[in-house]
Amino acid sequence: MLLLSSQAWSVAPTKEITADDIFKKRVFSERSVRGLRSMKNGSHYTVLTSNGILKYSYRTGEMEEVLFSMDMLDQKAGGSISGYEFSGDDKKILITTGRERIYRHSYRASYYVYDLETKSSTYISEKGKQQLGTFSPDGSKVAFVRENNLYVFDLATRAERQLTF
Repeated sequence: MLLLSSQAWSVAPTKEITADDIFKKRVFSERSVRGLRSMKNGSHYTVLTSNGILKYSYRTGEMEEVLFSMDMLDQKAGGSISGYEFSGDDKKILITTGRERIYRHSYRASYYVYDLETKSSTYISEKGKQQLGTFSPDGSKVAFVRENNLYVFDLATRAERQLTF
């Protein structure tokens, strides 16, 4: 037989939730860190600044090195870094610069691949700005869209190939 005390069911007084709490004071908003990207090694993360990509240690929270800065690119690059993506093995970084807004979330940009081992950069295309640049799974190529057609840029041969017409 289960006996319950009436005190066990009593509810503590509650505070009324207002629209100001939700929308102005943001009492119930999540707390987060923006722009943090984990690296594959599980020990480090990166943060994008207006001029570079910084590598931090999870263990200490200290910055360990500047992985990339705009002065590592050739003279064609203009503006600041607006995005980046690591290859699957974290050995290369696809850098987005010179972003031109098209509509809402879409944009054209210039893409570069920076090789962390050789400390060299490769400009993806001389034929105009691209959209939706991304690494192939093995990191040997970069796919992108230009003028509604799909292209692949081979990093080893530096050859651009149009896949759709």
